Amino acid sequence: MNKTILFVPGFQEGCADRDYDTLMNRWRAMGYAVEFVPIQWHRTMQKQWLQTLQERYQQYDPAETILAGFSFGACIAFLAACEQAPSELWLFSLSPSFAECVQYWSQRDWRVIGKRRLEYAKQVSLVAAAQRIACPVQIFVGSEEFIKWPEMKLVFDTAVQHIPTVHGTVVEGAGHAVDDPRYVAAVCDAIER
Repeated sequence: MNKTILFVPGFQEGCADRDYDTLMNRWRAMGYAVEFVPIQWHRTMQKQWLQTLQERYQQYDPAETILAGFSFGACIAFLAACEQAPSELWLFSLSPSFAECVQYWSQRDWRVIGKRRLEYAKQVSLVAAAQRIACPVQIFVGSEEFIKWPEMKLVFDTAVQHIPTVHGTVVEGAGHAVDDPRYVAAVCDAIER
């Protein structure tokens, strides 16, 4: 039986907002079934985003399901995996939406993201959550993200240090763009290993 990838996009994004199809089609060519999990971002909180993924996830056998996400979508996949382990967890540019990272966010960032979401993020420890992950994890980040957002390095390094079964990949020359050809190639190369 082919495994199914449930993929959660980045904040305020739908399938057409970024070239997610290139990555998802590569996965399909590798033999995976892929389902894009649309999130209602507007006027909702992380709990609702998580509930959306969990409702979809309940329709599948966790042993045959891979949770994957980009940016805030990676946070949602990460939190879902803490509650019920999938066969694997793939995190792309895991957003620094955790208690350990709050000091990095500017007032402008939180005006865009929202004060209630900040309060939620303050209550979620990356370290504590990472220790609850009970499946193999692949985490990816673009090297350019470290330059633009130092908190992305903090999240990546913390995840690699505290998730028990993790493989971290820094994609040289890529920014916060899971659709960058370098990012897509690195993801597919790591998955094929």
